[in-house]
Amino acid sequence: MKRKNGQPESESANPNPASVPESDVVVEIESDKEGNPTQGIKRSWVWTHFKPTADGTEASCQVVLKGGKKCPAVLKKNKSGSTKNFHNHLLQIHHLADPKLLKKTQKSTHMDLLQWVKSGSLVPKVQLKKESLKNAIVYFLAESNLSFSTVEQKSFRKLMYLLHEGAMPLMDGVCQSGIATQLARVHIQSQETLKINFLAKQKSFSFTTDAWTAPNVVAFMAVTAHYINEKFEMKELTLAVPHIQGQHTEKMFAELFYEVLEKYDATEKLFTITANNASTNNKMARDLSLQVPNFNTSTDLLGCIAHVINLVAKAGLASLGCVETNNSVEELSTTDMGEVAVISDLQPPANRMGLDFMTSTPDGANINAQSIIEKIHGLSTWVRFSPQRRERFEKVVSFAQPDLFEKKVKCLEIDVSTRWNSTFTMLERAILLRESCNHFCQSQKETESYRMSHVEWNQAKNVMTLLHPLSEATNMLCASKYPTLNEALPVYIGLMNHLHLARDGLLLYDQSSLICPAALMISKIESYLADAIKKPVYICAMILDPTYKTSIWILHAEFIQEHFKLSVDNIVKIFITTAEKFENNMKPKKPAKTSKDKSKDQEPPPKKSCQNNFWSSLRKPVAPVDGIKTKIAKYLKDDPEDEDLDVLGYWVGRQKTYPMLAQMARKFLAIPATSAALERVFSKGRRVVSWQRSSLKPKSIEQLLCLKAWYQAFDGPF
Repeated sequence: MKRKNGQPESESANPNPASVPESDVVVEIESDKEGNPTQGIKRSWVWTHFKPTADGTEASCQVVLKGGKKCPAVLKKNKSGSTKNFHNHLLQIHHLADPKLLKKTQKSTHMDLLQWVKSGSLVPKVQLKKESLKNAIVYFLAESNLSFSTVEQKSFRKLMYLLHEGAMPLMDGVCQSGIATQLARVHIQSQETLKINFLAKQKSFSFTTDAWTAPNVVAFMAVTAHYINEKFEMKELTLAVPHIQGQHTEKMFAELFYEVLEKYDATEKLFTITANNASTNNKMARDLSLQVPNFNTSTDLLGCIAHVINLVAKAGLASLGCVETNNSVEELSTTDMGEVAVISDLQPPANRMGLDFMTSTPDGANINAQSIIEKIHGLSTWVRFSPQRRERFEKVVSFAQPDLFEKKVKCLEIDVSTRWNSTFTMLERAILLRESCNHFCQSQKETESYRMSHVEWNQAKNVMTLLHPLSEATNMLCASKYPTLNEALPVYIGLMNHLHLARDGLLLYDQSSLICPAALMISKIESYLADAIKKPVYICAMILDPTYKTSIWILHAEFIQEHFKLSVDNIVKIFITTAEKFENNMKPKKPAKTSKDKSKDQEPPPKKSCQNNFWSSLRKPVAPVDGIKTKIAKYLKDDPEDEDLDVLGYWVGRQKTYPMLAQMARKFLAIPATSAALERVFSKGRRVVSWQRSSLKPKSIEQLLCLKAWYQAFDGPF
């Protein structure tokens, strides 16, 4: 029966959905045998996994689960002989599909767009068939965030006819439940292709992971993998978005993450995990290390630096009374990420956060930063939360600042507690529209209280100047197409230097109200930097950046030595030790000798001949081979490259000169400094799970998110 218009979208029927938890199943590809040669009648592939009961009216599932137990599902047999309910059970519960259909799916691809660009005509790689058409529709719906019911709309079918008359007969029988089934098939095939053709070729991966609650109040955990391929190209792939069921404990997260690793044969390739600094992630990593012995929580679990910077900014703004604080919320820190981070004694006592302490006096205007940000926030909220007020404000901008109006800068921004750098963005936009804000507040009685003086606007600029480096650092570290971990330590040190200047009153004139926030921000960021420099990956990534090497440490040697007791010689030793371990792990392991090999070793050596070039070459002096220490010394001896250098391009051209260091660069520079990749996944998820699609099953949500990410990562089906 067709779904009525306006109703939430649903998927194909899922028989006995509660009988088997999705997290307990084993994903496998079954036999391709489909017939019964003794009877001469073709038999469905599903009977490889089902066994009829004694009375013949039902069939029990024979798939073996992870714990070694058999699937308890028992399904009724259809009197007409249809096996559709068996197909759905195997696909939705056990992720099994007809092997013949999987082969068809693998062969069916889209138009060769590159060839079309060159020739000006579309050249299909395959003939237009029902399977290839359904695959194209699946990718179209996934990338466009459209509902499955789109295929049943008359306008969509007319579009198909307009594009190709031959598509109309193939659209017969294509419905939303059928597209949901096709989505699952394409997802299974794409997983196998991704694992075999791409991930199997890599030696290590760095991951990011975090949990997310969708708009339909269903919890998910996203996992992304990061690596640099043989061509020295950065790759970011969404591997899975599994549904979280039950309590959100560290054990549950560790099990889900380990299942993703097993699914892609990546348990031995796990290098690092970047996550936000919640204590649950720390405990999850410790549980995971019990299952993956080569994963060391103290060195391989990294905190998201963008999250750290956000916490630092919040600490400073909280001292201004600009951030709502909730004592019931768990404090986020890198404590227990292997080493305990010690909070600096620089943190001021609570009474220094009072309004009286924050008042600045040099200009005699008794202006404090707290009231300034409150005014800007109040005006921004008042304007944006009403379409009529927004329209009036835009009219003011059009005549007061027409140049900005032409550039589409028409309205104020609101700061949001969950969005990184949102307070800075709000201040930046308000200062940009300063003239329009003054005109608007003068013309409205309701906004008279938000009107700001010249001195107040200058203080707003001071606050923005304090926050500006934090915003710049966040934007730089959230990239996906170039390395970011190499920037981590330079960013930390740069921010520390900036905040010390602000605390000491050397950054700006008349900024006494920013001294306390700067001191709080220093104490916060100092603890994270102290934790980061204990993990070799940060030091290695920085040194492997030819634009930095050890120059940052040399430039700030006195400051770093004073606060962290780590000299340039210390970090070079750490780098050499890590490089030697890396080199030893890269050496191929010698296979154990068999008795046959030993007998060969006992055979007499061949007679030496004076005329034999081989024997004569043995008497010549051996050319010295540079060890890893020599290579590192040679690399560090050269001056750092220009800051606009393409780091990965540099290592492409140095593979022969520094072969081992180039391999290290592929491994260490692939580590993401932030969990921004997860935020991108969650952002897409909010568009997939709209209020009109609130009935989407968790498995379909994961399939849509993964297919969309893979399609965009590879510029089409792969």
